[in-house]
Amino acid sequence: MTGTRVLRTPNPNLTTSYNWWYSNQNADEDWGPADLTNPHDVVGTPETDQQKYIILSNGYFDPDQLDPVNGDFAVEKDTRYVLSFGPVYPEGRDPEDPSQWYFAPGDSVPITLAYIGGEGFHRDAVIPNGPADYEGHYDFGDLAVNASWAYTVYDNPGVDTDGDEYCSGDRGASRGWSCDGVVGW
Repeated sequence: MTGTRVLRTPNPNLTTSYNWWYSNQNADEDWGPADLTNPHDVVGTPETDQQKYIILSNGYFDPDQLDPVNGDFAVEKDTRYVLSFGPVYPEGRDPEDPSQWYFAPGDSVPITLAYIGGEGFHRDAVIPNGPADYEGHYDFGDLAVNASWAYTVYDNPGVDTDGDEYCSGDRGASRGWSCDGVVGW
């Protein structure tokens, strides 16, 4: 099993969109989760620029990759996904002023992702036949450990690796690190 961990964005308060779909030339098998209350939402592969913009800006975080309509596992199909963040703006722009949320030639915004894997996803040798039977037969534990390690390795304790003037990989701990590597309590 694989996953993506967001390690750094230019603004910790960004809206994150995660949308997935599986593509098929047969329209009946081209599918992805959609907000049925939104007539403009994309049900399958985003084909047009308008559909691609909707996917990038909808602020949705799609559910697990099981197809509730057909009861199929999307992982057996040509599954694709997109992560998007916004609004973003280059350094020096006023985050309170939407008129400054633009990109000029040469602008960039740092976003750091880790693509991680995990073993032991399937607890049983035999995989049940449908989503209703599958519940409880999987384990995300190894993926979670690897996601934690990805962040720890990225944000080295004692080093300000992400430029936020905080020098520890464990923000929740009672002890902190000074940027010279000295432990403080």
